Amino acid sequence: MRTVHRIALGSTLAACLLACPAAAQARFDTIYNFADGVGPSSGLALAKGVLYGTTASSTPQSECGQVFQLNPPTAAGGPWTQTVLYSFPGLPGVADANGCDPIYAPVMGADGALYGITYYGGEYGYGVFYQLTPPVSPGSAWTESALYSFAISPPAPLVRGPNGSFYEPILPGSFGEGAILWIQPPACPGAQWTFTTLCSFPSGSTQGAAYSIVPAPGGLFYGTVETTSGNTGGEVIEISPPATPGGTCGETVLYAFGDSYVNTPNSLIRAGNGTLYGTTVVGSAFQLTPPASTGGAWTYTQLRTFGYYQPRAPLLLHHGNLYGTLDEYIGGQTPSGIIFELKPPTAPGAEWTLVYLHQFTNGQVPVGPLVMDPGGAIFGATSSTIYRIVP
Repeated sequence: MRTVHRIALGSTLAACLLACPAAAQARFDTIYNFADGVGPSSGLALAKGVLYGTTASSTPQSECGQVFQLNPPTAAGGPWTQTVLYSFPGLPGVADANGCDPIYAPVMGADGALYGITYYGGEYGYGVFYQLTPPVSPGSAWTESALYSFAISPPAPLVRGPNGSFYEPILPGSFGEGAILWIQPPACPGAQWTFTTLCSFPSGSTQGAAYSIVPAPGGLFYGTVETTSGNTGGEVIEISPPATPGGTCGETVLYAFGDSYVNTPNSLIRAGNGTLYGTTVVGSAFQLTPPASTGGAWTYTQLRTFGYYQPRAPLLLHHGNLYGTLDEYIGGQTPSGIIFELKPPTAPGAEWTLVYLHQFTNGQVPVGPLVMDPGGAIFGATSSTIYRIVP
C-alpha cells in the first residue's frame, strides 16, 4: 500500500495555510460508540438503510478483525444496533486461508452477499477476495468463502463492474506486473468465480500500476499513479484495456502534477458529465474537465487548497457540492479531523467556498470515505465511533 506520510506544523503556520472556512449550520450526531474503543478500519458502506463496515485486527473480540452491520433504530430517536456478521480466525501475520485484517468497507452484491478484501492471509499471505453469504434463516451465521488469494496486498477498495462483477487494481510484486483484475460471478449459483487479468501495465511505465481506478463508459478507466522518475510527483491517467483481456493497458496522461510527493493525487470520483474530482496527498481539491472535442486537452482547475491538512478518502459529490474529510496533525498536539463541504462559486473562475461541517476536538480522526443516504444525511466513521451529519 502507499506509504502514509504525517506532516507536523506549528499551530500558527497551520492556521495560516488553511483559509478561514465559512460557518456551518449542520447537525452532527454520534450514532454508535464501540465499547472497546476499536471501531471501523476504513469507512462504511450503505445498502438499504443499513451500514456495513470492518474492524481492524487485534481487537479484543477477534485477532484478525470483523465485518459488522449497523441497523437503524426501529423507532425515531432509538439506538442503532450493531451486529457482528463474521470474525476472521487466525492471527495477524500468520497464514490463514480465510484471510485476516479486512480493509475497506464491504460491498453488497445484487445477490445480497457482501464482498471485500483482506490485507493478510490466503495462499501467499497478502490477502484474499472474500464473499460473505447471508443465512437462509434470520439470526443464523453468515458464511465466509475466500475466493481468491492476492499475490501482493491490494492498494484500493473493490470497484463495481457490470453484471455483478468487480475490478481491483494490482500493484507490481514478486509474482508479476501491476494489473487490473476483473472478478466475474458465476453464471449459475454455486459455481466458481472467474478471475481474469483484464490488462497489465508495461514494465517501467509510471510505477507499473494504478493506485486507484474509476470505470467510465466504453470500457475505459481513469486512475491515479504515483511516479518516481522525471519531475512528476503523480499523474491522473486514462486507461484503455485491450480488445482481448490479458494484454497491455493503454495509458494516456490527462494531467501531470508537480515535482513533489505532496502533489501526488489520491483516488478519484467521476461525475455524470464526465468531470473528474480528486485531492492531492497534501493538500488541495482539484477538478479535471474533459475536452469539448475528442483528442483535446483536459482542463485542470484547483478548487481549494488545504495547506498541510491531509485529505485521505475520495470526495463525495451531491447536487454540485463536494464533501470530504481532513486529518489535522499539528506539532505537539492531539491529532484530530474535520468534515468539510466545498460549494461551487456563483461567478465563473472564483474560488470554491470551504465550509466546516464538523471539527473533532477529542483526538478522533475520520477514517474512510463518507456515504450519503437518499435523504441527504451523511454517515462516516472514526476509529471508535460512527457518526451522522446533516448539512
